[in-house]
Amino acid sequence: MSVLDEALELEAKLPRMLGRLFGSGDDQLRAMPVSQIRIVRALTERDKTASELCRELDLSPSSLSQMADRLAKAGFLLKEVSPEDKRFRKFALSAYAKEMMTKRREARAKSASIALAALSPAERAMLLELIEKLTFAALEAKVESSRAAV
Repeated sequence: MSVLDEALELEAKLPRMLGRLFGSGDDQLRAMPVSQIRIVRALTERDKTASELCRELDLSPSSLSQMADRLAKAGFLLKEVSPEDKRFRKFALSAYAKEMMTKRREARAKSASIALAALSPAERAMLLELIEKLTFAALEAKVESSRAAV
């Protein structure tokens, strides 16, 4: 089997496996578009400016503005003018969004822990190591692809 064939198999299996592993039927965020969930997840770490979010998530300012408006209207996002520099707008999660994300993460971790229990400790360690290695390789491939495009 070629690397391309293996990549096609991974592309087919990975979303299905992730859906089964982390797909919680009572997750209230399931109906939210992935692009909006990415914004919410990025803000779980800390408050960020619009330019930080655009850069981190590879979004245009207009796309971010539209999604941020929807998230604010849904009660997930707070838009604040930066106290350090009035020209910058900071985005923060509402208390409601923080609670939702905490509950979501706990439910997803519980679901994953049940599946992971089927693996031995050595297999779990190897799985995490391989995921880290694949993540790094994917990042490197993206950097290489960006360089080639320039």
